[in-house]
Amino acid sequence: MMNSVVNESRNPERCPNRPRLLMLTHRLPYPPDKGERIRAYHMLRRLARHFDVFLACLCDESPTLDHWRRLERYTKRIALWPQRSVGSVLRTGGALVCGRSITAAYFRNHCLTQEIKHWHQTIGFDAALAVCSSMAGCLHGLDIPIRVLDLIDVDSAKWADYARRTDGPRAALYRWEATHLADYERELAQRFDRIVLTTDAEAALYKQIAPGASVTVVPNGVDLDYFQPAAHVDQPVAVFTGVLNYRPNVDGLGWLIENVWPAVRHRHPDAVLRIVGRDPNAAVKSMASRPGVELVGPVPDIRPHLARAAVSVAPLRMARGVQNKVLEAMAMARPVLTMPSIAHAIGADETCLCTAESAGQWLETLTVLFDDAPRRIQLGSAARAFVEHARHWDQTLEALSQLFSPPPPTAPKVDREIHRAA
Repeated sequence: MMNSVVNESRNPERCPNRPRLLMLTHRLPYPPDKGERIRAYHMLRRLARHFDVFLACLCDESPTLDHWRRLERYTKRIALWPQRSVGSVLRTGGALVCGRSITAAYFRNHCLTQEIKHWHQTIGFDAALAVCSSMAGCLHGLDIPIRVLDLIDVDSAKWADYARRTDGPRAALYRWEATHLADYERELAQRFDRIVLTTDAEAALYKQIAPGASVTVVPNGVDLDYFQPAAHVDQPVAVFTGVLNYRPNVDGLGWLIENVWPAVRHRHPDAVLRIVGRDPNAAVKSMASRPGVELVGPVPDIRPHLARAAVSVAPLRMARGVQNKVLEAMAMARPVLTMPSIAHAIGADETCLCTAESAGQWLETLTVLFDDAPRRIQLGSAARAFVEHARHWDQTLEALSQLFSPPPPTAPKVDREIHRAA
């Protein structure tokens, strides 16, 4: 894998002497096939309208030529550094010994940090955007006038949720990370001019951790040109889409298949639940042995699988923020059944999104959706109208560029060390 590559843009529409922005991500922001990649990719496209963007990111897989060329459209220069699993594990162990956040330790990369420092010394950035708390440490010691951190969600709360749903030593480890990551998140409020989160609920939660933080909500959106409405489907087919080694997805699927799906099959013996997504783990693979469950796995294009489903399901009991899988299904005019917390994060009501919490409620709602074609069509149409009105990327990212205007005078930021990974 290339460590650092320069790709000077030849886009004639770009003006000379545009402001220079450094963007940091812990995953390559293309292809946009999972949550943080989707968000980072659309942020990159938006920022490239106003800035010369210099992209620096960790990478756990080599990009294809097509992926590389796509990123070249929006960047002035790209630096990639491989994420070495052995080094990450060693740093994680060091964090446990030293009482620091495991997340911050896992993604710390000295080589990438040094490359970024070299860039700033030779180029001089006007602004910086770090995506996820794990990339914040790369900016330590750099005198960049405007610094924005997109936390996306409050990850310390995620680890606390994991701990509440887990027993034994693993629960203790999750509680450890929840505590120490919250300390790290609190400190980051002192280091950045703006903190970005996806929902009002996440912003309020972060304000509890860091009361003095300057917080802006920038919701996730959906590509309405790519995800077009699909024709109505009569067969009792439900679809789940998402990354299939991500704990909230695995937990939600397991709960649905264990507690709801057998009763659905009793009422609809021909009902099928299709599971579509990359990286299925052993638990997800074992679910395919259950009656009426099909594991499709990774696909190059999720749209045909959404189009062939009567209902999209998102039984996420511990996920946070705005779920891209739900927005994509809504954009394709699929009726969606999810948990109330997911609908609340999106801002959708019962006119365009179905919610249920208990197993009994899920059974009854799925039964109604499978049996009532006019209801499915009505919900699908309302879902598409909702995302057209409130969740297209051009709208949700409207405030993003404004975040990089000079901040008002404030007290000097505390110049203390960010928690360092071992």
